[in-house]
Amino acid sequence: MKFRLWKFVWTGLLSLFFTTHSAFAQTPLQKVQPLHPELGDLIDAEENDRYRIVGPVDGLHAIRLHEYKANAFRLHILASPGGQPTLRLVPLSAVQKSQLTLQIDNRIRMMAGGKNPPSTFLLTLKPPKAERPAAREFILYDGTSIHGTLVAIRGDTLMVRTPAGLQIPVPDPLLLNVRNLHGEIKQGRFRRLDPNQTRLFFAPTGRPLKKGTGYFADYYVFFPTIAYGVSDNFALAGGMSLIPGASSQLLYFAPRFAKRINDRVSAAMGILYMAIPEEGDDVTLGYVVSTFGGAESAMTFGLGIPLNQNASGSMLLIGGELQVSNNVKLISENWIFLGRDATLLFSGGVRFFGRRLAVDLALIGSDEFSAEEGFPLVPWVDFSVFFGH
Repeated sequence: MKFRLWKFVWTGLLSLFFTTHSAFAQTPLQKVQPLHPELGDLIDAEENDRYRIVGPVDGLHAIRLHEYKANAFRLHILASPGGQPTLRLVPLSAVQKSQLTLQIDNRIRMMAGGKNPPSTFLLTLKPPKAERPAAREFILYDGTSIHGTLVAIRGDTLMVRTPAGLQIPVPDPLLLNVRNLHGEIKQGRFRRLDPNQTRLFFAPTGRPLKKGTGYFADYYVFFPTIAYGVSDNFALAGGMSLIPGASSQLLYFAPRFAKRINDRVSAAMGILYMAIPEEGDDVTLGYVVSTFGGAESAMTFGLGIPLNQNASGSMLLIGGELQVSNNVKLISENWIFLGRDATLLFSGGVRFFGRRLAVDLALIGSDEFSAEEGFPLVPWVDFSVFFGH
């Protein structure tokens, strides 16, 4: 009797396990929805041309509608224009999705009545930018992520080559999202790059901040700032001090224009404005800066000129950076303040970084510090959190 009872319990538990496992296993497929009941969950090139749904798309393989979160949709468009495999994710709101379904329904009814649909596409796409194959993160609905490069599309399946050279098929119904990785694949391994490419510790580099990307940074906890790329070449940054007990706080604003001249040379120019409202001692600094080198090692040279009428003395910037591992970079930022009494301010330290976070630890010194008694170096600490990458 006891044996039969335990057998019944174990059978029930096993049945429950496999039923639950099957349900979770099917979750990715339930995320795919038909754009229209008559078209099914996959729109091929022939159906797309017949009803003029999405275009123009050269070398189209498949179009699918994914509900990647509640009432938020994306069209996955798999194509090979000119033989180059591409995956485009086009976001749609619930309203846009309903409108697109209704428009497709109207065209289906029109063709059933013997009329030709309009030649215009229901959803017009801009031509994709010509980009070299990049390392990406392919994220599946079950949380699995695959790092690699898209090398081919076969039907509705993406062929992804990992840094080790393994080619993995990724069916589109299982794909939740795709993100560009800030890094390179070298010698069969993924090399993460510093996300904080636009500045050293405090001084800017010549590299531009891309449109729609930015970061929040905090120096010594009490000096937060935020920067945002308005366009691929123009960025705005600003912030204020948060010193407890201070009767007034430092405000600062820094617009800048930067351009990547080629793969190893970038240049920028901008203005740094700082003000203490109750003091009236505003500082306006104009600067030009250039960076020579790649993402892993580079030198930066700059010139700053005070724009205030009562200010005097320009300053020179010499900086360097060298990545030594997948998450560590060595940095040096040095200033020479010109004028009647020239002053040297030098620093050296390390940056620890991940995909969206960077932390700087450094020591700052001066020729004036060394002439006095006591420890001649001042610690520097800051962190940055990045968005839009």
